[in-house]
Amino acid sequence: MPTTTRAERATRCDAFLVTLPTEQQEVYKDILTMYVSSGIDALEKREVLRVKQFADKHGSVVEIVRKMGGNEQFFNTIDHLKEIIYRD
Repeated sequence: MPTTTRAERATRCDAFLVTLPTEQQEVYKDILTMYVSSGIDALEKREVLRVKQFADKHGSVVEIVRKMGGNEQFFNTIDHLKEIIYRD
């Protein structure tokens, strides 16, 4: 059985992402892009939101989390993305 790439895993999230408001889709798509290039830390560490190009595009960590519906909702969505990504 061939190994599934991170890019292939990230595309598994597309159907879920379209159910979110556009602004949230953009943030989560960018997080997934960082996951593809950097690995799981992009999904597990909130510091990814502090990366300059990410912050320049989406705002401060507080602004981003607020757009995502708050801390709990943000992390629930990240957990759901991880479940989709690693579902076999």
